[in-house]
Amino acid sequence: MARLHPLRIGLAALALSLAAPAAHVAPPAAEEEGDENAVSEKEIARSIELIGLAFPVFDDGYKLRNYLFVNARFVVADGKDTWEFREQAHIVRDAVLRHAHKHSFHVGDDYAAFDIERATKECLEVGNRSVGENAFASVTFTQIAVQSGA
Repeated sequence: MARLHPLRIGLAALALSLAAPAAHVAPPAAEEEGDENAVSEKEIARSIELIGLAFPVFDDGYKLRNYLFVNARFVVADGKDTWEFREQAHIVRDAVLRHAHKHSFHVGDDYAAFDIERATKECLEVGNRSVGENAFASVTFTQIAVQSGA
């Protein structure tokens, strides 16, 4: 039997520890009284989080112009098993990223602006198509960052 070098074992352990799972259970948010943007505990309990999505931004000729980095919360529809969809979060993540690499979510000629309305609509459709019709009730982008002013 071949003996593994300690460095190879260490590198393998490091790679596994850095590979973040696609779905994270969102911790309960501290809601402030009167905060209109507060997320309900029900929404958090019934959601899957897709963290660290990188959406390329490209022009009509598919020339790369920028990147948008987002975190997305998919809220599971009422009557559906939340844990079933959390276990399938990697499938949703893959489908959303594949779609984003074919359809740029920028606004007009502004490669640093995120078309949140279109992205929300299309990501919800893609997510539902990937794991079953009407699996998700809504999509919210919880964080949005732009690489540059492009």
